[in-house]
Order: sequence, then C-alpha cells, then structure tokens
Amino acid sequence: MRDKVVQTALKMVMEPIFEREFMDTSFGFRPGRGCKDALRKVERLLKAGYSWVVDADLKSYFETIGHKRLMAEVRQRIADGRVLELIESFLKQQILEDLRLWTPETGSPQGAVISPLLSNIYLHEVDKAMKMAGYEMVRYADDFVILCQSQSEAESGALAGERAAPRAGFEPARGENQPGQHATAWGKLRLSRVSL
Repeated sequence: MRDKVVQTALKMVMEPIFEREFMDTSFGFRPGRGCKDALRKVERLLKAGYSWVVDADLKSYFETIGHKRLMAEVRQRIADGRVLELIESFLKQQILEDLRLWTPETGSPQGAVISPLLSNIYLHEVDKAMKMAGYEMVRYADDFVILCQSQSEAESGALAGERAAPRAGFEPARGENQPGQHATAWGKLRLSRVSL
C-alpha cells in the first residue's frame, strides 16, 4: 500500500512536467484523454480520406522497456536525485517467480501506478519522430495506427516507423506472421484499407 501512495505522489509531481511535451497523437493513460478520444480522432481522419491504415502491434511492450533509455529520458526533465532513485527502485523491484528471486533488467511493473506515465515517456520519441515525418498517427498506450491517404504513403509510414523504432529500443519480432503482416522492430504491422 505504501508503494502505491509513494508512486501516486511521484506521478503527481512528474506528470505535469511531461504532459507539456507529450504529442496530441497519444491518448492512453493521460489526463483528460481516453480511448473514445482516440477513436474519434481515427474516425475524423478516416472521413478526411486517410483510409490506408498501418496497425502496429508492439510485442511484449511493457516487458521490454529499456531501463537505461527510460531513465535517460526522465533525466532530461528531472534532476532531483531522490526522485530518480525512487523511479529506479520501482523499476528494479525484485520479482519472485517459481520460488526464485530475480531483478528485472527491462520492463515496467504492470499494475504499478507510475507505469503508464513511464511508458508514455518511453514512447514519446516515437510519437515525435512520426509527427515530424508528417504522418497521422494515433496511439493508445502500446497500440497505435498510422493513417494515410494512399497505399504508398502507408508503406512509407511503416518504413518511417521502422526508422523510429531503434530510438525506442525495439528489436525485430520473432515468430510467424499472418498473411498481410510483416515482422518489424514494432512487432507486427498490418496494412489495410478501411472504408466507412
């Protein structure tokens, strides 16, 4: 219980700092934004002719967040050593699994109060890169779509995502893909045309 209280206080301090910089393409776990807002934006873009959709699946996202890169992002805005130590302690909490105690090297504790904010911080660079490249992207937590006006633009958008992925520390997904899917650093990308 004490952890949740401390994480809530930490989130209350950190969230306003990062909210000022988060892109308007991100909707998950943010104040005043939600799933319905993301869906409304997708609907507006579809009606405006952005009917080619790249649907991205981030494989095991919360388990693969790199602690070093995440902390580097946090340090760009927060200098207080006590706050930084607290965040690191939450990330490196020992886990008891099959009667074995281990310390995670990657990932953000699912269910922790601070995890959604940390995941948005981690993906902020990807949001920025896609916006700067001129793509219409809508992200809700670790699920996102890139909406385009043509198939060639959608294919280019998928490649732009591929170039942005290493900045966020994503590795190529392993395993079989369904028809129309391609293994990428995002996980799986599905390209399709949508009509209303």
